[in-house]
Amino acid sequence: MSNISQLKEKAESGNTKAMRELAMKYMKGDGVRADMDEGFEWVEKAAKRGDAESQYDLADMIRAMDGPLNEYFYWIQKSAEQGFPMAQHNMAICFQDGVGTPVDPGKQFFWLQKAAESGLAESQHQLAQCFLHGVGTPEDHQQAIYWLQRASDGGHAVAKRKLGALYMQGTGVEADEEKGRALIQEAASLGDQAANELLKESKAGGRKKRSLIGRIVGKFFGTLHKSTYIYLGTVWDMFWQTARKDGYGVAFFCTIFGILIFVPLLCIKLIFSPFVAIYEHMTEE
Repeated sequence: MSNISQLKEKAESGNTKAMRELAMKYMKGDGVRADMDEGFEWVEKAAKRGDAESQYDLADMIRAMDGPLNEYFYWIQKSAEQGFPMAQHNMAICFQDGVGTPVDPGKQFFWLQKAAESGLAESQHQLAQCFLHGVGTPEDHQQAIYWLQRASDGGHAVAKRKLGALYMQGTGVEADEEKGRALIQEAASLGDQAANELLKESKAGGRKKRSLIGRIVGKFFGTLHKSTYIYLGTVWDMFWQTARKDGYGVAFFCTIFGILIFVPLLCIKLIFSPFVAIYEHMTEE
């Protein structure tokens, strides 16, 4: 008797594991002629016999075929109630997005917590977001850090990046720039594009800091140029207006007076320009 025949015999006798295996073989054409309908029937039989993994697979197939959302929700719930982690996670998504059921943040949180406790990194990451933003539960940054750490330990790239950002900012944890940057680098190495962008911004920030002297020099000469242009232009206009009205003698006297006022003001602006540059540099960090 062939392996397929033995498997089919076990399936027909009510063995749900054999039903699930036989279904996969029909779907993949592994040892038998590919037949999606036959595969679907065996998954459905196993699901109706209470096999949690088959219930999850059946729900997944219904969703992939754009089947009724209430049927999808029905089988996901059956599987989740038996403790199947992926089904528990998808139950949370149903309550988050209103798939086959009304939106309910409390139930979303409940099922995410179930899935997270079973070890699913994505559920741990999303549970952390619930704690961080108060979705279905009061805000709790310590719990958010805990679940981000769990997800990060499980290799979740986005969790690593978000945890790294919290360490960089000192939000919910003691600030640790070195640890935060290391986590973001790990996320980037796992392919997280946003982590790469953060690293680029961090390097750009470093370049800004190193160019502080250049900023001060630029501010000094920029102030000198701009102020000279504005003040001398003003004095020149004042000279011609006064000359037309009161004559050149009065205009000359007023111009000298204007220059005497201009020079100290320019010196004061030049003295303070480095401090302005330092302030601008620090506020851009």
